[in-house]
This record gives sequence, C-alpha cells and structure tokens, in this order.
Amino acid sequence: MNKIAQLPIEAFAQDSNTALSPFGIELRKLRIDKGMRIFDVAQKLGISSSSVSAWETGRRQFPTELLEKLQEAMGLNDQQVVILGETAENSWTRIVLTPRSTEARALAEALKEKINKLTPEQIKDIRKHFKCSVEEGARPDFKVLRRSRAAIAAQAQLLRQGLGIRRKEAIDIVRLFDLELPKIFGDQLDYQIVPDYEMEPKTVGISTLFPPTIKISNSKYEEAAAGGSGGQWVLAHELGHIWLLHGHEALAEFLTNKNLIPISLMRGPIYPRGTLERLPAQESAEWQADEFAAELFMPRSACRSLQAHEVVLTFGVSKEVAEKRLAFLKPRKLRPHNYHRKFRYN
Repeated sequence: MNKIAQLPIEAFAQDSNTALSPFGIELRKLRIDKGMRIFDVAQKLGISSSSVSAWETGRRQFPTELLEKLQEAMGLNDQQVVILGETAENSWTRIVLTPRSTEARALAEALKEKINKLTPEQIKDIRKHFKCSVEEGARPDFKVLRRSRAAIAAQAQLLRQGLGIRRKEAIDIVRLFDLELPKIFGDQLDYQIVPDYEMEPKTVGISTLFPPTIKISNSKYEEAAAGGSGGQWVLAHELGHIWLLHGHEALAEFLTNKNLIPISLMRGPIYPRGTLERLPAQESAEWQADEFAAELFMPRSACRSLQAHEVVLTFGVSKEVAEKRLAFLKPRKLRPHNYHRKFRYN
C-alpha cells in the first residue's frame, strides 16, 4: 500500500466533510475485519445492499431488532454485538430545519407531526420529488487537465501495484470498493450504494470531488457483485473520476473564468450548450474515466501478447469486452493526410 500513498490525496482531503456515525464506523470495521463485502452482508440478511450501505454512512438508522440476525450473518461474538447495540443507540441524529417562507414552515410543521407515521412506500414516493436534475442544455461531461493514455495508464497501474495485483491478474472491483478503499481513503471518501429511485433518470453512478463522494445505484452494484461486466465498469469508471482528481482543475478555472456555469463543484463547471461539441478526447473527464477503467481491468502491457479468449480467462471479462479491448489496442495505419500532418516540419 506504500505506492498508493504517493497519490496526491491531500489535494482534496481538506475539502472532505464526511462523517460516519458511531454505528457506521463500528459496522464497517467489523465487516472489513471479516472480509465481507456489503453485498455479502445484505444477502445474508435478505435485504438490499443499499440498506447496509445506508447504515454504514449514517443515512439510515439501524433497527436494533435486527442485531441478533446481524450477529448470525456476520459471525459476531457477544461483546461485538453489545458494542454495536450501544453505538446504534448513540447514532440517532437530530435534524434542524430552517424554513424560509410561510409555506415552507407550514410544510415543516406538518412533516414534524406525521413523518414517523409514514409508510416506507409513502417515504419513497415523497423522496422522488427531491431529486435535482442537471441544468437543461448542459452536457454531463466537462473539461479537465489534459492527460495522455500513457499518463492515465500509469495511474491505473499505481493502484494495481499498490494493491499487490500482478500485471496478468484479474481485479475484483467490488472487493476493492468494499474492503480496500476504506483503508486507502479512510473517511475522506463517502462511498454510497443508493436505491435506484434516488438516482437521476438514466444515471447509474455519479462522483463528486467536493466533498469526495461516489454514489452507485443498488441495481448496478449488485450486478457487479454478481459478476456482471456492466456494473463492474460503472464502479471502475466512477473511481477513475476520483483517482484522477476530476474537478480539481475545473474549480480553479471557474474562479478565473466568468463564462462558465457552476452547476456543482463536483463536476466542476459545466459548459453552455454547444461549447463542448469539439472537446478534445484527452481533455474529457468521461473519456479519461473510461480509459482508467479499461486499464484497471485489462492493462495494455499485458493484453498485447494475448488472444481474445486469453484475455477472458486472465481478467475475467466477457468475450465482447475482450475483443473491443484488443481491437482498440491494435496498431492503426496512418492515413496520408494524417501522416503529413504528424511528420510535417516547419
């Protein structure tokens, strides 16, 4: 793990305001000590992975009546259960609302009287109205510091080497998220698995840098845990945004450029319609995150000497993914006009 320490994590550590509840800290510690993924705990309890994640991150109160079932699921001793029970009772949070209008105050008063009587279905229906959307006309991509494929590959290899993963060895992205990232980032990275209805339409993953946060939809996380390549790619892609510090440079640019629209500090400035139509690939946050994910799963230095079926067996990816990776790495012939443009001397 020493090589991972070389990453400039301190670049955003000071902006982190993540604070796990006492229960969340204890549950995460026990889960990691047992080597259990969030998915494993959820399966043994017969609940969704997003529920376990919500307990760890303090977004949902743990029901103490499940302590006995949790003890059996995780193989905990009596002392560990007592500690979990005590921290669960101390993790109740008080929420203070400050309405700014008469109508908002009336709504807050009504909620105060009835919120504990709402059914889970009613709460789920209400929460759908609180989702915010990206400003109309803005693209979800944004400009970042220019990076070459080689530079991105170096960052992906830094992570693989720091985790002790050999060049021709598959990476378990779910175990990386559930067991290794907490060791690397501590509580500086807020990693959440959230119900699908809390995500934006057609959005399965999102990452922010201020504060450092990764949110994955429950369906994609569980797909990844079951070995699905689509869910695994989403996890690696969102990790790429954080690992490459996307948004850090964009924030500095926003402070000096008044023409940018600050939708959120997480995405940095998102440009008005049309201005990103010709954004160079190497300056695209989405392109860089995809490059990082591909290199993390299938290092080019290892793939170039393999056939498609060997890539499947070596890295545990699908045949389609393996063929796409090899086709991408195949040397391309220079067209005449590109040749003259590249080798022209002035």
